[in-house]
Amino acid sequence: MKTVKIICAIVSIVSLVALNAQNGPNMPNEEIADNVGTEISCKQMSTRIATGILRNTVVRNLELTLDRDRSTLKIMDDTQVFTIPEKKIDKPGHNWTYFVKDIQSINQWIEFDNQARKFILTVEFEGNGSEIKGVCRGCMKRFRDSRAPDINWKGKRLAKITLVPIAYDNSIAFDVEKVDLVGPFDLNGPTEAFLPSLVAFFEAKLKEGIEKQARKILNSENNKLAMAEAMRPTVRFLGLTSVRTVEITGLNLYICD
Repeated sequence: MKTVKIICAIVSIVSLVALNAQNGPNMPNEEIADNVGTEISCKQMSTRIATGILRNTVVRNLELTLDRDRSTLKIMDDTQVFTIPEKKIDKPGHNWTYFVKDIQSINQWIEFDNQARKFILTVEFEGNGSEIKGVCRGCMKRFRDSRAPDINWKGKRLAKITLVPIAYDNSIAFDVEKVDLVGPFDLNGPTEAFLPSLVAFFEAKLKEGIEKQARKILNSENNKLAMAEAMRPTVRFLGLTSVRTVEITGLNLYICD
């Protein structure tokens, strides 16, 4: 943890100095008064600097596996185990059962979306095989796997986790706003009437599972403090000894004490 903090501090300060040199000797600064006459100091931090710090804390070592009751999400050395439920489809004779089967993350990155004005943590998944498996457990053994067609997650399989900055411990941490999935789901066989509802079910459960566990990890006191400590050197470099509010304005974080 100490090594991560030192790396983040060096990256933050070097990046900030370079940004100052580019934009001029002084960072934008405002002194305003609140409703009781107390002066409030506000400074701006480039989202590029915040993105670099997130890359060295939240994104580093991230791992995500989607696999029924063995699904796991690891962020900042904190691992949560969760379940993505099965779905049964009523068919004449024997029901079909669908479940998520061993989808592994292979890459992850963080970037600031200039149009949405959001920090987006993207997780990319492997694509070798049927991601949502269909089985007919009541069928004869030789037909159990083939009778119920599988569902494939096609294209570039991505989970996009939107992060928002929050004031924490006189510094800055991040919380999860939402999760979106990228890539269409398609039945590996003749189209069935139940496909839209089945796809909607698993899309909702995948997003719900990832969002809930990511929020649980990032909202833990230890991890919020770790994020705050990683951001603190940059906050102090800006001359702020406390942080009461933080919001995104343009391509900067607007931080007020």
